[in-house]
Amino acid sequence: MAEDTNFSGVIQLEILSDDQNPATPATLDTVAEEVRKALRKDGYIAEPAYTGTKGGELFQLILEDTALVVGIVGGILSAIKTLQDIFSHKGQEPPVFKLEMTLNGIPLIDAEKQDAQQLNRKQIEERIQKKLPAARGSSASMKGKVTLRVQQPSRKHRK
Repeated sequence: MAEDTNFSGVIQLEILSDDQNPATPATLDTVAEEVRKALRKDGYIAEPAYTGTKGGELFQLILEDTALVVGIVGGILSAIKTLQDIFSHKGQEPPVFKLEMTLNGIPLIDAEKQDAQQLNRKQIEERIQKKLPAARGSSASMKGKVTLRVQQPSRKHRK
């Protein structure tokens, strides 16, 4: 995708504990730090934003090119893979991740239908590229939201 110099956008990235099986605050902190590192590595600036509520992390990602919209999901999926390795190395079962993304109110990824560990980066990037023109419309700016819900794995009961 060629650079689009007539574009600006803000994506809110929210990392939350899932309602059904909430992640611990320590797990959320680990997830937020790994996602932040992965996005920084890819050249994004993730500015912390205040939510006014406890639990979870909120970042603002400033975009100057529509190609960067597609890359956000790639960075998050890379972080999820790293997190799976970190938890496995510690002998712990990794959390379950649900990912959703909307741009200008148009859903690009639906969390209820997808387990983020099962998402294929190339397929997701292709889906976003297809839907991006409709989401953007004729606007030179875009607002979006990415939510990563973290669910604590079920604990196995001891006998």
